[in-house]
Amino acid sequence: MIYKWDAQVAEKYAKELATKICEENYNDTDSLDGNQILSATSVHQVNLLVIRSLYNRWQEETRRLQSPYFDFTHPEVQDALSEFMNILSQFIAVRQKEFEPLLVGAIVDTLQLGMKPSEYFSKILRDLPNFRISGQWVERNRNYFKINTWVFDELKKIAVENPSMYANEVIELIHAKLNERDTDSIEETLTAFSEIVAVQSRFTEPEKVEVVEVENKPSKSFFDSIVEDKLTSRIRETSANQSVERHSLIEFEPQVIKSEIVNPIVVEQPTAVVSVREEIETVVMPSRAVPTVEAEKFEIRSVNEKHVKVTQSLNDKATMTGMMTDYHRLSKVDSIRKSISLNQRYLFTKNLFRDNVDAYNKSVDELDQLYSFEDAQNLVTREYVRQYSWNMTSVEVEEFFEILRRRFS
Repeated sequence: MIYKWDAQVAEKYAKELATKICEENYNDTDSLDGNQILSATSVHQVNLLVIRSLYNRWQEETRRLQSPYFDFTHPEVQDALSEFMNILSQFIAVRQKEFEPLLVGAIVDTLQLGMKPSEYFSKILRDLPNFRISGQWVERNRNYFKINTWVFDELKKIAVENPSMYANEVIELIHAKLNERDTDSIEETLTAFSEIVAVQSRFTEPEKVEVVEVENKPSKSFFDSIVEDKLTSRIRETSANQSVERHSLIEFEPQVIKSEIVNPIVVEQPTAVVSVREEIETVVMPSRAVPTVEAEKFEIRSVNEKHVKVTQSLNDKATMTGMMTDYHRLSKVDSIRKSISLNQRYLFTKNLFRDNVDAYNKSVDELDQLYSFEDAQNLVTREYVRQYSWNMTSVEVEEFFEILRRRFS
């Protein structure tokens, strides 16, 4: 069976499942040790990914031990530190408050590893030390995987043949390999999950969302509406101004002519965006026809038509100018980084990435390597929005997603 990967659905499901698992494991204890974590769920892949997260944190704690007063690089210190960290690893004690988010992440990663392996391996390869592949990294990480382990065989070949290859190049090669062969089935994993909380239907039948259609237009995402609604509101404002101007010109018609013209004056409806009053008041003239009045009638009609046409021309020009501006603003770009102006880069770094220039540069490079707006949207929602607490209604977020749409349009 083919399952459709959805990061938000996976996150929601993982929280439900993790709550159930924690209730069972912490029923009579305050913390879990390493062996208990390895048997916390019936899906060994989930348990291994929790241990992998703990290992990464263990490594981070080791790297933090630096001081301007002591030499942590001395061989004796390194040996003692290594022994200390090895002993520490034997005394894992994780409370429920800290274990549950680790479990949620492991469940989401397991689902992604089985349903969308290309995205999962892209994510972990972007975190390569110094952004380069190495045989040591491959051997250390393959021990934590039971699904699609053949990918690590391919990574080992790459590490042997090209030990200094950058992460983005490795990602491209792995994507090609994943497209060439079938990936492991995730049916057994989903069956085990469903024994606790039903899961299959969540990825085969998307949750129905009530959509209110306006003028029979197709539904659109929240991120599309930010840009499109802004364009629509600007056109409506222009239309309203044009409508007021049209009415003022038509009502300029002198009253004396209404009482003396034999035939009603007919003004053709302009083709501009706004509507013009379609009917002009018809007044019946006395039976006597005076040639001078007829001359005045055509002269006034000519003046009115001239005003309408001039106004129409100016309005059309203004509307087309606005539309051309929006067209250039929304046109496709080949690079996210090159399309971001100096001012935007400053605002994005300051307001979206908390003045972290490295985080900004890394995110732009990651997004530029993706293949669709949907992938970019999922990455931003899963990683940056939550990590940096983005205000989704801010101007910076709106402009950031507008650039993404232009990149993948």
